[in-house]
Amino acid sequence: PPSGTNNIYVVHQAKAVGTIDLPEGALVDLNGGSDRLVLDADGDTTISADTDDQIDFKTGGTDRVVINSSGNVGIKNTSPSHTLDISDTSTTAKTLRVGQSSGTSNADATMIIGNGGSGDAMLRFDYEGSNTDRARLGVTSSGQILKFYTAGDNERVQIDNSGHLIVGKSSASIDVSGVYLDPDGISHFSANNSDVLYLNRRGADGTIVGFYQDGTNEGY
Repeated sequence: PPSGTNNIYVVHQAKAVGTIDLPEGALVDLNGGSDRLVLDADGDTTISADTDDQIDFKTGGTDRVVINSSGNVGIKNTSPSHTLDISDTSTTAKTLRVGQSSGTSNADATMIIGNGGSGDAMLRFDYEGSNTDRARLGVTSSGQILKFYTAGDNERVQIDNSGHLIVGKSSASIDVSGVYLDPDGISHFSANNSDVLYLNRRGADGTIVGFYQDGTNEGY
């Protein structure tokens, strides 16, 4: 083992584990530039505090997880700015995976995003970690409405709590420009001072619109 009088060792050999009893109130001080808790034989898997008020977890001598003075946790990110901040520079990396084991039957893989109050629960998409608000997917706190946003907080599409698919407006109303589709198959299109519908068949000539009654063609 490394030399020195301030080291604590727990040795596992031949199924015998050495234990250390510390008196009540005792302090194990690992404060210092090279002081760390070593977890493997070659000394490069450690827990330390290289930076004041920050805990560093290393494997292979490289920081893998840090907890900073604000309580933010960084995974492959040594300067976390969010409660959980995960990043990876590998072009093939899967940054986050939520799943059930292959042996688990009839169980869904679930990730829960809760707002914890009166705000909306949001999944936000940024670009290159720059906090550029490119798109969002969220659920409103009161209306149970799934909303899709682009270019920041600009709502484009929603599915309301009655199952209407709404595009370009915020409610299933024929009096407002936009589109909404009823779950029973009725489509509503509204436009202001403009043509409401364009239909274009590309390629060979043929039917553009077919009319059916109970599955029977009634004309074109």
